Formats: sequence, C-alpha cells, structure tokens
Amino acid sequence: MDGSLPNLENAVSKKPEVFFAKHMQPGTCGYDSETVLVDTEAMKAMIKTGVGIPIYVHHQNVDYSTMKEKAVGYVTESFYNEADGWAWFKCLMVDDEGFNAVAKGWHVSNAYVPTEWGPAGTKNNVPYDREVLNGTFTHLAIVPDPRYEDAVIVSPSDFSAYQDLKKRELHNSKTEPAKGTQMFKLFKNKKEEVTQIDGDTIVELEGGKEVTVAEMLNALTSAKKADDEKTNAKPVDGDALVECNGEKIPVKELVSRFEKLNAKSKKNEDDKKEEDDCKMNEDDEDKEKDEKKNKKNDGEEDEDEEGKEKKNDRNHFEELRNAHLIEAAPSVIIDTPMAQVKRGQERYGKQA
Repeated sequence: MDGSLPNLENAVSKKPEVFFAKHMQPGTCGYDSETVLVDTEAMKAMIKTGVGIPIYVHHQNVDYSTMKEKAVGYVTESFYNEADGWAWFKCLMVDDEGFNAVAKGWHVSNAYVPTEWGPAGTKNNVPYDREVLNGTFTHLAIVPDPRYEDAVIVSPSDFSAYQDLKKRELHNSKTEPAKGTQMFKLFKNKKEEVTQIDGDTIVELEGGKEVTVAEMLNALTSAKKADDEKTNAKPVDGDALVECNGEKIPVKELVSRFEKLNAKSKKNEDDKKEEDDCKMNEDDEDKEKDEKKNKKNDGEEDEDEEGKEKKNDRNHFEELRNAHLIEAAPSVIIDTPMAQVKRGQERYGKQA
C-alpha cells in the first residue's frame, strides 16, 4: 500500500437495503399539459420493463454513462400486486441520499415513455386526452410531491404488514354478509346506540336470542381451555396398579374388564330388547289368531242357525209335497158303557 487514503466521495454509511415502492395504479392521471388514461391491461404490459431501472432523488434525465454516480438505487423486481391492484417495485437502495429521502417520508414517482397511444375518452366520468396502451419505464424518482397520492416507499416489514392487512380486507369482503343481511344486532342494556363494544354489550343473535360479549368470550375461553387440557393430558401408564374389589390390578386390565362389562351389559340390553320385541310380536300374533277364531266361531254359529232353519223348511215342504202318499193313522175307538148296552140290545133284543 502507498499509504494514501481511499476516495470517500461516493462512500455510504451503511450497506444497501431493500425497500418496496407502490408507484402506479390504473386510471386517469394528470400531467401539466394533459390528462391520460393508463388502464389495468396497459399497466400490466409495462410492468415487465421496470426491472433494472435506476432510482434517483427527484426526476432526472437518464444517462447511462453517469447513472452510477447519480443513482441512489436500482429496481430489482417489478410486479402487479393482486392485493391492492397497484404496480410495485422492489428496490435496492445503495446511497445515503436515498436513505435520507426515505427517512424524510418522501414518496415515489415513476417515469415512462409511452410506445402506443389510444384515442381520447371518458373513464368514471373523468375525461382524458388520450390513452396509453403500452410503454417502457425509464426510472423511479423519490420526491416530496408524487403524481399518485398514495405512492409510497416502505421497508420490507411494513410491506409484509400491509399485505396481510389487504389480504384480510379482501377475505372479509368476500365472507361478510351483504349490507342489510347482518345476522345479529348490538345494543346496550337499554338498547341505546353502541359506540364502543365491551363485555356488557348485548348481541341479539338470529332467532332473537340475546347474549353478552363477555358470556361469549367466557364460553370460547372455557372451550379452548378444555381442548388444551385434553391435548396436553399425559397418557396413563397401562401397567400402573389400581385397587378393584380388594385386589390390585393394572390399569390396562381395568380397561379390559370395563369394556367386557360394557359389552355384556349392551348384549343383555340387546337380548332383552329382542326378547321384548319377540314377545310383542307373539302377543300380536295370538291376538290376531283369537280375533280370527272368534270371527270364525261367530260365522259358524250363524251358519248353524241358518242351516237348521233351512233344514226345517225343507222337511215341512217335503211333508206337504208328499202328503197324499202318507197312510192314514188307525182310528182309536173308545168303548163306552152306553155303546156296550146298545150293542147288546141290537144283538139280543130289548128285554120286556
């Protein structure tokens, strides 16, 4: 070494750092001389041209021969963010001037050269002079007054937090019920307007049931505690001894006996149920048989009476029909004393 000091003109106080820059969103944008429209498809077509462009403090003409001296950083990644619909740059900051501008809370402003134009028109009731259909990014500037109001440059941790927030908002917008379809109401004890939710806030659920926020929190806390206790419970040693009916047996033997007892009890219950079902079926069958028998007996008695009547009718008819064939029964003569005297007089004559 010659002992001379190194050139400190371009030295920085710390190593390069990564930042994320939200720099462009679809829509109309006002310039000094005109208003142009850059819609989503055009912006997405331009995004791929952003990788490698220099970052300056304030807008500057890009001169690659002096870029190394003037650039405070470079774009290492260019992407479309689905979470918010913006175009983003991932940046590597390499110079103190850039670090200081970021520390002041300055914003970002991109620069591009349109390569394809469309005609004038109106977007969301905002007239524009012409439409950018495609273009190429040239550089990114860190400025105090950006063209897009929400264009910012943030640290990786802030970008990660921002992404989480946007994803939750996107998720909630898809899962929350539409306006006017909320399934619960919030009110205080006297049903005054709720300005702050606390434990006493009453929630009227679907169906009219009312419950306080504290009650719901306690229920969920108790349920979680029970789940945690169940999850964290230590297994019992199966060989550990317990006393059962005066004898010491292993826990696994206790479990086995208990399961057998349960199985036996269940079998007895099933057998009893089956026996009761069979008895009920037999009773029903006996009852049905008795009903049929009674019904049959009633029918037979009716038939017997009817048969007797029909038989008597037939016999009487036969007697009347064959009456001329029946021999007359012999007459019975009664011999009275007067008749005897009369017969003697006729035979022997009257005595003088």
